Amino acid sequence: MVSGPSDEESRKRRHISIAPDEFPHLSDERKRLVELMQRVDFGCIDGLQIKAGQPQWEVTPQVKEIHCLTQQDPSPQPLPTTRRQRLSGVLRELFRRLDTVSLATVSIVVQHGHPIRLIIHRLMLMRF
Repeated sequence: MVSGPSDEESRKRRHISIAPDEFPHLSDERKRLVELMQRVDFGCIDGLQIKAGQPQWEVTPQVKEIHCLTQQDPSPQPLPTTRRQRLSGVLRELFRRLDTVSLATVSIVVQHGHPIRLIIHRLMLMRF
């Protein structure tokens, strides 16, 4: 009897995201990204390399800090830590979108430690 591809192989081929909902279940690379966003608080993480949906840390991304000069900003919501906390919807969406990236460099705009914008930089090879 010939068996077909496993569920895991099928998911990889179709590039379907099965991002975990809790911080402890994230890969070490993704935990490091969440912790970096917390430290940045307000700013932009530029030049983060992504391979197969996972942040790559061999090349250090550039962090641009944004300093707000007014006191009118709402209180930040804490991001999950090593405790069993569920990821916010915006973090789950970020990781779902990163799951679709096979190879690229990204910029992530961060506000109150949360990602608010993802910019994907891809090389487009054009044949003439």
